[in-house]
Amino acid sequence: MTLALTLVFLVSSCIGPVSDDTALGKRQSTPKSNDPANVGLYESRVLEDNPIILSGNYNLDHDYNLNLLLSSRGKFITNSSTLTADCSMGDEVVDSCFQVRKDSNAVSSIYYKNQKWAFPVGSDEFHQVLAYYHTYKIVNKFNSALYSAMQTAYGPDLISPQYTLSALPQDLISMHAFWPSERSLRIYAVSGELDNSVYQPADFSISYGEDRYYNTLKWVQDPTIIYHETAHALIHLMLNLRNNASAGISTRADLGHLYYDEAGSIGEGISDYFSYFINGRNHLGEWAVGRYLNLSRPIDEDDPIHALGIAKTPEGRLSYPNYLNYDPNNSSIKIEDVHNSGMIVSHYLIALTESLAEQCSLTTTTAQYAVVHIMAEALAELGDFTSQGNDSNIAENYYINHSPAHAPEWQRVANPINFRSFFQRMAKATYMIFNDYGQSVACNGSTYPKDKIETLLDQYGLLLFKTYNENGNDKDDGHDGTSTAVNVANRLHTTLVAKDFVKLDPTQNATPAFIFDKRSDMLGAVSDLRASGQITEVSPLIPDDLAYNNGNGKISPGEIVGVMLNLYNDSNSPIAGVQVIANKWDHVKSTAPCNNLGDNWPTIAEGGAAAGNSGTPGDCEYISRENGDEDEEDLGEACFVQLNEDNATKWVTQSEFVANSASISPEQCLGGANNTQSCLVRVIPNMDQAFYSKMDAKSTWTKTVFPNGQEQDIRTSHIIMMETSPWIAPGTTFNCRFRLRFSNCEDCYSDASYSGDDYLDYEYSGGKPFKIVHFQFIVIN
Repeated sequence: MTLALTLVFLVSSCIGPVSDDTALGKRQSTPKSNDPANVGLYESRVLEDNPIILSGNYNLDHDYNLNLLLSSRGKFITNSSTLTADCSMGDEVVDSCFQVRKDSNAVSSIYYKNQKWAFPVGSDEFHQVLAYYHTYKIVNKFNSALYSAMQTAYGPDLISPQYTLSALPQDLISMHAFWPSERSLRIYAVSGELDNSVYQPADFSISYGEDRYYNTLKWVQDPTIIYHETAHALIHLMLNLRNNASAGISTRADLGHLYYDEAGSIGEGISDYFSYFINGRNHLGEWAVGRYLNLSRPIDEDDPIHALGIAKTPEGRLSYPNYLNYDPNNSSIKIEDVHNSGMIVSHYLIALTESLAEQCSLTTTTAQYAVVHIMAEALAELGDFTSQGNDSNIAENYYINHSPAHAPEWQRVANPINFRSFFQRMAKATYMIFNDYGQSVACNGSTYPKDKIETLLDQYGLLLFKTYNENGNDKDDGHDGTSTAVNVANRLHTTLVAKDFVKLDPTQNATPAFIFDKRSDMLGAVSDLRASGQITEVSPLIPDDLAYNNGNGKISPGEIVGVMLNLYNDSNSPIAGVQVIANKWDHVKSTAPCNNLGDNWPTIAEGGAAAGNSGTPGDCEYISRENGDEDEEDLGEACFVQLNEDNATKWVTQSEFVANSASISPEQCLGGANNTQSCLVRVIPNMDQAFYSKMDAKSTWTKTVFPNGQEQDIRTSHIIMMETSPWIAPGTTFNCRFRLRFSNCEDCYSDASYSGDDYLDYEYSGGKPFKIVHFQFIVIN
């Protein structure tokens, strides 16, 4: 099978259909001048919605006279002299929380003219004013919703906790955690991006693009796109509420690290929901991405663009994982894309809004505020690098993300956000606010029952967890206290699969892994990943021009290669959210691989180390509590090497190989003489994981996502990137012990020894929660 490596690295963009060619009932209008003489002080006429909706015409031309669609009167923009906004919550104000500029080359915002913001329609200035108007609308409503959440969590006076496990920090407002002063969002209204708009978490900016062929069609003319992209920034803030409130935390969490992963899908789905949060409509992007790109998106099942059978019924929901790669604009093909998979999230969030409104007799706005509260609780906990999870924990109790020293690694690779963890936290927050703690005020004197929470999640295939895990994941206390169990009778549409059903493709002549080593592909990948900050370290032994990369589909000395395991799902149900990781982990005793980890490798005769004592650090039976930081405990690289000595062949660490082999010296190691642990083969830091959306029953990922000869694009999110020393002797044999899991896994997250309670965080240093998969290869000259 020939696979093409196509580099596409992560951007949080909204690409997304014209529903059909049906007019909405065209609104005839007289052109309105956006002349300063026709508006009041600090005002401008604006586009209140996108031109498709305002005109009622799905066939609207790109050069349509937008003056016909302007608001009938001027709208207040800002009394500041520039397009710079302050943000407030309660009595606290953050100066300059966002500013709009033309593009990244503009050194400052534009100024008003005669204290008015009216500029000719279609001008760069008009588009900047439009970006400001709609950004302020969503930021203001979001801050109101978050303030309401704080009052629900801590009472109207904000000093009386209403439930003990709120992840919202009580000093959120006083610490400006809702919008830190150093986080000024830069918005580039006319960036020149082609067929795209981009949120960049690294520099906290948004760039709005334009149509590739019709440059009068600016994406900023579509407010649904503004709401979506701004929501990415708001998600970033929610994810870091606890970090922002802690003076001791300087690193910030992100939602999604790769081109495709489930955290990124969650981010896209939440961002789509925020468009509905502002305008109440169930579709996004009719003008910017629908008119000419045919990529707009529905946000609930009632949208007519959906395929036949999708409906607001228990059997008709946009369920996981069935619709992960579903494209509503062309349901006959499969597309692995975070925007498509994110639709499951947006549809669930609207369904939850409607269900809360019905059950608790809430207005739509109040129900929307409640859903933002639930999301803020879930995200603030999942992104917490203090690891306390809530204000009730003492500093020594680490509720989530292992510990402050290792939290970024846990959130990125060891136990990252996926559909299981996000919806488990959503369920727990809903249960706390509307049921468990008697918050009758949140439900108008009633409750939102636990069975209802689980039933709605199950209709979307999202009842992926066995307990609500209120006791957290602390190494000492994670199995103590409350761990509310899911009612298994509610799991009707959600399927969990045991991890042992995943294996390397057993079919005849199947390759165990695909190797990508074409020089031009890998040069482009490394260059772009460096630019995006995902690759920060490559061995100095590897030439900058990757001169040793020979493109033979094998692993050779001196190459940078991409490795994609050829995995097979041997169960009778689809699995999804597959993650393969190749980071350092606790599977080595001294210089030998532990042989007690369920993979029956290696035997004692082959160099394996026996189990030892589970209570003794350094023994194979003992799992590091501090991720290798305690005495007698070291983490091992994923890859071992075969050593031939004294007429015996055994598997050893690379350090042991260097110490006992004359074929290579410490100075020839990838990491230098002082780092022989990854001397010969090294997984490039931050490129130690790969994600795959879905694998159908009795199928591989490639056959699932690229059926019937569909063109195959393998992206950097699908590969683990490795480098090899130029001094490796050809014929040297390696065995890499990769670990994998998936989101709808029966036994990857819950510990049967504790009634299905979640594994403790430290256990993700070991093998127990994972399926271990061996990748064995011989270095070819």
